[in-house]
Amino acid sequence: MRLEVTTEPEAQVALDAFNGFHDGFVRRLTLASHDASEARGVHASGRAPDIELLFAHHNYAGDTRPVDQLVRATFAEVTELQIGISGSSYENAIKWLAIGAATRGRDGGREAGPAEPCLRATLVLAQLTEQREWEDREAVRFGFARATFEEVEPT
Repeated sequence: MRLEVTTEPEAQVALDAFNGFHDGFVRRLTLASHDASEARGVHASGRAPDIELLFAHHNYAGDTRPVDQLVRATFAEVTELQIGISGSSYENAIKWLAIGAATRGRDGGREAGPAEPCLRATLVLAQLTEQREWEDREAVRFGFARATFEEVEPT
């Protein structure tokens, strides 16, 4: 299954197909720059970077698939990236991935002019507080132009 996302309704279809990745975890997060070296100490950037998230996931509603399913989500033209992952292995279970409509400044807010429409992804994980209680926290958040969700073979 391969799902293309450029609108909020398409994002909802993709998230519904994978149950918001609830109880899955991120196997890999990759940031891919489109920069190139032009000379020593000089580089050029063609556009905003892309992010690839590889989700390990098996929580498909009413499904009997094996527990080692993988879904590759690729997000293009990422801006305003925020990552706050604790590194504690027991805090890596995904509560949900949300995607909604948003706006951002042109060229990630660096270029003058009116804001442009985009989508915003928010990955929510559960974090254990000092009182030993679980609370939801936004672990990864970013704006993007388009995304692709695709099931891949386990590695």
